[in-house]
Amino acid sequence: MGQAPSRTQLLATTAGGTVPAIPTTPRYGSATSHWDGFVLERHLLPAGALDTTVMPVHCLAIPIGRGPVAIRWHVNGRRLDGAMAPNQVYFRAAGDALSSAWSAPLDAIYFSVRPDAVVLAHERTHERSTPDLRSDFAGGADNGLVQLVLALDAHVRGGSVGGSLLDQSLLLAISLRVALLYGGGKQDATALAAQQPGLLSRHILARLDDFILAHLSQPLTIDAIAAAVHISPFHLCRMFRKTRQVSLWQYVLMCRVEYARKLIRRHPDMSLSDVAAASGFDSYTQFFAAFRKFSGASPSDFRRNTHAQARQA
Repeated sequence: MGQAPSRTQLLATTAGGTVPAIPTTPRYGSATSHWDGFVLERHLLPAGALDTTVMPVHCLAIPIGRGPVAIRWHVNGRRLDGAMAPNQVYFRAAGDALSSAWSAPLDAIYFSVRPDAVVLAHERTHERSTPDLRSDFAGGADNGLVQLVLALDAHVRGGSVGGSLLDQSLLLAISLRVALLYGGGKQDATALAAQQPGLLSRHILARLDDFILAHLSQPLTIDAIAAAVHISPFHLCRMFRKTRQVSLWQYVLMCRVEYARKLIRRHPDMSLSDVAAASGFDSYTQFFAAFRKFSGASPSDFRRNTHAQARQA
């Protein structure tokens, strides 16, 4: 499991100076990673309240518990009553003043991204305007963003952080997804593509992520992915590589490896050949090669280490 930091890396400011944005010690987090501009932590908060603070980073929360937790926010002086429900996304934009009070223990993953990291993600994809992100506490049910963050969380829990190709691809995808969902003044996808020939718009990238994540365990071809976004296979492959600096098929393999890692953790008695088939790999040979490439260990070594960590927990 990812190392539990002695204190949170998520910080905020008050009139009195810098304080922890979350008062609890993380159960685990990305403190030992080599990410630049990103933090992921999991916290279990008892029922309570937080005074007004301002964070210099964008931060989203995804509850992991079994049921919704009633909560009251005050955002820039405006009161909001609601609930934080499992697998919903709650987004706090950098610079917004926030206080909150909740009625029951709250178990959630928190992911923060520096505003300049969002800008950098836009530069890497040749976006021409920096989005003005806005807080949203309505609880968006965006399965694509949730799955991307949970995939990154699985890497942190498994100790597989440190600048791997998969980590960096997930961080870029999350940054662009956050900008798409919470940025003010969204542009039409067709107009955006016309302004930036040869690159995929954020809207198309979001649709691609949704389609790939929904079909990982099924036979999946480049033709099928291209049909889902109405782009020819040739042009999609070329544009995807130019946009995300990795081939589309390599990205599919990364996602399938991450899905296989989840199956191994959740079903310790499942045979590795069944894991390979359930993850959509054509053969065990393909599964073994991809797993070793993107996880840094063979499937059997990963399962052995995962089981050893579970016994120690």
